[in-house]
Amino acid sequence: MKFVLCLAGLIGMIVIGQLPAEAKCVEPALSLTASSAAPGETMKVVGQLFKDGCHDVIINGYVPPTLPAKNVRFFLVQGKRTEQIGTADADKDFKISVTLTIPVNTELGEATIFAEIPGYTKTRPVAFRVIAKGSEAPKESAPAQNR
Repeated sequence: MKFVLCLAGLIGMIVIGQLPAEAKCVEPALSLTASSAAPGETMKVVGQLFKDGCHDVIINGYVPPTLPAKNVRFFLVQGKRTEQIGTADADKDFKISVTLTIPVNTELGEATIFAEIPGYTKTRPVAFRVIAKGSEAPKESAPAQNR
């Protein structure tokens, strides 16, 4: 009987050692420092939570280390066109900051930028407006204040 209990305990430890942890992996997020840019101009993009993966598995009682993402690729999307416009590595705090150039052949109008961590995930696209060179970007409205 002791042998059966020991065997059951050993099997349980092996199975539990392979179960997912209860960690909830939060996706990386991007933000743009401007709401518009002209073709040929640069735009600063910042982000957080750029990790090499979601390590929510315990293997033999050990959670693999999470490292900053490397070779994060940035894409501009406009209509059916998707073009890679840069790469960057996350820092030790999983943050990323990169200056991207809007391709000179980008059409005026709405566009989005997203990032992809190779082999892991993509960010949600962030919208911006491609404007004519020398145009003034639309003014951001101040938040309403309660009176």
